[in-house]
Amino acid sequence: MLPSEQEAKALCQRLLGYTKADDASVGVQTEGYSHLRFAADTFTTSGRRDDVEANVTCWIEGKKGTASTNEMDDASLEAAVRQAEQLARLSPLDREYLPTLGPQQYKPSHGYVEATAPATSCATTSTWPSSTPRASPASPSARHSARATPAR
Repeated sequence: MLPSEQEAKALCQRLLGYTKADDASVGVQTEGYSHLRFAADTFTTSGRRDDVEANVTCWIEGKKGTASTNEMDDASLEAAVRQAEQLARLSPLDREYLPTLGPQQYKPSHGYVEATAPATSCATTSTWPSSTPRASPASPSARHSARATPAR
């Protein structure tokens, strides 16, 4: 199950709590993937996969290291932070480094609508109502026009 906004924020705070770097940036990405297979005019298989990935980028003395994990237990999160810090120590100086911004305030995006949540594009079919007129191949709306270039 994908995390809520509050759970994602708490996960980011946990990641930031593990780092000892001069500067750090963390993020959480989620993915929901569904599939439905058809054969012989029927559904044959279907499935769903939810994935959560946490990533951390650390800068130590201007050197950058990044690591990610899809395991959300404390030991795995801390291991990802330690790996990012170790990679930062081994990396060359990042000449394009700029300090990260402090905490930001974002307005809600309202990208989720409960009424449309159960709808899926692969499970629905549409039929053309017979009362709706269709363009026949001879009608002007069904013809394609081509633009000719005059010969020189």
